[in-house]
Amino acid sequence: MLTQIISIMAKLKGILNITGKLEDLSLYKMRGVEDIIVRRKGGPSKNMIKNSESCVRIRENNSEFSTSSIMGSEIRYHLQITSNSSDYNSSGRLNGLMMQILKKDDQNERGERGIRLSKNRPMLDEFDFGKMNTFNNVVKKLPKVKLDRDRISAQIDIPETDGKTQLYNFSGKSWMRYKVQFTIISDMKYDPEREKAVPLNESCHGLNTSFVSEWIPAKGVIPSQQITLCLSDKTGGKLSDYDSLLVAVSLNYGDVGADGKPHEIKYAAVTRIFTVG
Repeated sequence: MLTQIISIMAKLKGILNITGKLEDLSLYKMRGVEDIIVRRKGGPSKNMIKNSESCVRIRENNSEFSTSSIMGSEIRYHLQITSNSSDYNSSGRLNGLMMQILKKDDQNERGERGIRLSKNRPMLDEFDFGKMNTFNNVVKKLPKVKLDRDRISAQIDIPETDGKTQLYNFSGKSWMRYKVQFTIISDMKYDPEREKAVPLNESCHGLNTSFVSEWIPAKGVIPSQQITLCLSDKTGGKLSDYDSLLVAVSLNYGDVGADGKPHEIKYAAVTRIFTVG
């Protein structure tokens, strides 16, 4: 039954349905994953991985995994993607996409490859942070987004939307609202001296602004809205070729809290990146 266990981490399938420790194995469940995750202790020591010639490939893999994870984390952080923004932990899927972009870097050696998002924007465009419920399945009348790199701005048009007939309230919550995040993400390169990935344009990377609508009853009507977000003042009016503009739109559901006001609820939202330019 443990033949599914490979390398350091694997998914366990079959009749063995337990969690906890089993000799040198740790078995646990993860939100968004149906199978049990298995980790095994052991392997080369940290010193061996860092210095041994036999661990060169491990060092390369670790470096590139770190670069992909850092880029994924930066995108989530600056778009303010939290457990309130999605219906599961989307980190792994986003990091995996960053790894795909990293592998397209043919200018640097393995282990020092970076993430040239500016050259691969369509790969991130329309990325959905949902799994069980996606933005397009929940929202029947989609917002429209236009980017202007010259003005470093984004225009978001939210159409009038009837909560009863044009939205799927999968969470069953009583209130809803829109959130829009606009940010700049710069390409990442691996810095051997700092032993980690850093933005190619640190002066613009991570600059962001947002819009949050008023809470309205979930069975009410969201009024049409035209929103303009601009980062020109923060950037000094300049972008580099390494910078990408990202817009993410969330529809959040919520309930009234102890203070009598609506609040966001974990995993009760859908979020999608609408455009990358």
